[in-house]
Amino acid sequence: MEKDSEDRTPKDVRIAYLSKAEFDSDEGKSYRGGALVVDAHGTPLEFRCTSPIRPNAVQRTLYGSSLDPFMLVQLMAKPLLASLREEFHVLLVDDRWFLNVRDENDTPALFVRRHGTDVTGEGSGDQDKRSALIDSPSGRFAPVVAETFHKNREDTNSLSSVLQDASAHIDLLEPFQRIQRALEKVHEEKAVDQR
Repeated sequence: MEKDSEDRTPKDVRIAYLSKAEFDSDEGKSYRGGALVVDAHGTPLEFRCTSPIRPNAVQRTLYGSSLDPFMLVQLMAKPLLASLREEFHVLLVDDRWFLNVRDENDTPALFVRRHGTDVTGEGSGDQDKRSALIDSPSGRFAPVVAETFHKNREDTNSLSSVLQDASAHIDLLEPFQRIQRALEKVHEEKAVDQR
């Protein structure tokens, strides 16, 4: 899925986004994962989502604190990435647990957040991360921080300039909002269909 970064021009860049949404119902909590591939201008090229994932009380007890990483990587990230037909060059995620899919995927994966916000309690500890500040060259969008874990530190090094170029045209975090809204719509439609 990854092309050599020197061969890419900003217009050729394809960015995949991975996110999750949580839903409450009479049957308890359910989750859906979503993947969106966009071009360097933010135009959507492909969207995929999971069916609802509803861990029951026994699964919650047995998995304990490993339930979130298992759900996010094994039940969301891996199937979603395998289902994508559109080639992409970088995977951006909004939950650090998703970075664990990088162990089974050659495509660089980065956790992104708005500069100046702190995120705690997700994924590996802060001592293991490697960060890069991405400023929008056009000044149209607020800066973001891209992080990865120490074992994949080359991901931030190799992609900082690619993301910097893309951030001249798009807010790198905005597609996560689109995924959230799309997952809500899909979930509402499926709930209506099941009645």
